[in-house]
Amino acid sequence: MGTQVFLKRLSWMLLIPLVGLIYAQLNYNNGNVHSLMTALDRIIPFIPYFVVPYVAWYGVLFFSLTWFAYKNDRLYYRSLASLVLGMAVSYLIFFVFQTTVPRPVIEGHNLFNQLTKIIYAIDNPYNAFPSLHVLTSYIIYLGSQETKIYSRFISRAIQIMTILVILSTIFLKQHTLLDVAGGIFIGGTIFNVTGYVVDIILSYDISINLLPKSFKHIPGKR
Repeated sequence: MGTQVFLKRLSWMLLIPLVGLIYAQLNYNNGNVHSLMTALDRIIPFIPYFVVPYVAWYGVLFFSLTWFAYKNDRLYYRSLASLVLGMAVSYLIFFVFQTTVPRPVIEGHNLFNQLTKIIYAIDNPYNAFPSLHVLTSYIIYLGSQETKIYSRFISRAIQIMTILVILSTIFLKQHTLLDVAGGIFIGGTIFNVTGYVVDIILSYDISINLLPKSFKHIPGKR
C-alpha cells in the first residue's frame, strides 16, 4: 500500500472531530434534565487515577483506527462508520433526553486530581446518556477482535485499554452505570448493523463506484 493511499484513507478520520463539533452545542442545561443515578452508582468510589485511561481514550481511538486502516480496510471503514453513526445517534438522544451526573468535590492537589478538575472544567456534566467514551470504546473493542489474526498482542492491548476507558467513566464520576450500559448497547448494535450492511453491499457487488476498491478485500487477506 502506498503512503499516499494510506494517508488518504486515514483522512476519513477527520469526520470524527467534525461531527464532534455538535457535542459542545448540546452540553448544557436545557431546562429539562434527568438523572439516571442508582443506589449502586452512589456507593462506587471516586478514583482519580482513572483519569489516565480516560484521557488516553483519544490516543487509543487514533491508534486503533490507524491499525485497522493498515491491516484491514474493510474493518476500518466499518468501524469509522459505526463511530460516526454512534455519535449522531447519541447527539439525538442528548437533544431529546438530556441527563446529568452529580460530581464529587475534589480535594487534594496531586496530578490526578488536577487533571480531573481540568476535565470537569471543560466538560459540563451533561450529555451523559449514552456515554460517548463507552460507545466508541466498545466499537473499537469489537473491531479489535477481528485483528487477532495480525497480532494477538496489539489486539489484546487495545481491548485492555478500551476496558480501562470504560471503567474510567464510572470511577471518575463522569457517567452512571446506565450511561455505560446504553453506550455498550448502542455501540454494539450499530457495529453489528454496519457489518450487516457491508456484507449486503459486498454480496451484491455494488461497491465499485460507492466505496474505495480496497474496501472489498476479504478480512485477513490483502
